[in-house]
Amino acid sequence: MRAEDFFQEKRQEPLQTALTDTLREFLATKGIIGTAVLIRDITLPSFIVEAIEKKKEREQAVERERAELERVRTELQQQVARAHAGREAAVQEAERKRTLADVTAYEIEKINKAIASNPAYIQLQSLEALKAISKDPASKIYFLDGSSPRPLPHLGDIQAIQ
Repeated sequence: MRAEDFFQEKRQEPLQTALTDTLREFLATKGIIGTAVLIRDITLPSFIVEAIEKKKEREQAVERERAELERVRTELQQQVARAHAGREAAVQEAERKRTLADVTAYEIEKINKAIASNPAYIQLQSLEALKAISKDPASKIYFLDGSSPRPLPHLGDIQAIQ
């Protein structure tokens, strides 16, 4: 059986059923009872065939549109899921940075307290800075007096100090 014949038969089945029912009703009004009606080779007018084909085409177009809408809906749901995951990752990253900043602030606070309670640390840092400055041949170091706890570097002329 050819595909055309198969589709032609499928199109004619509902029509045959409707015709059979209508014919039985008509015969019953005439007092005739039909047990079976055989309808062969129905040739429909071209405008009916065209209308049936157009209806099928519209139904297929609707199905294509539904499939496209479903595809778009799925795609949008995936984008939303990615956005939620990105937001969650950003929140976790911000929390990690906040915790790291808190730890750093705590360390700085402890170091500041240790420095404040130990003036020898400041003197040690001053000496380390002096040592670094002394390695530069262009730098000069002047001591103001013997009571000064640390020397001061002189960056200009001696008259600038006076």
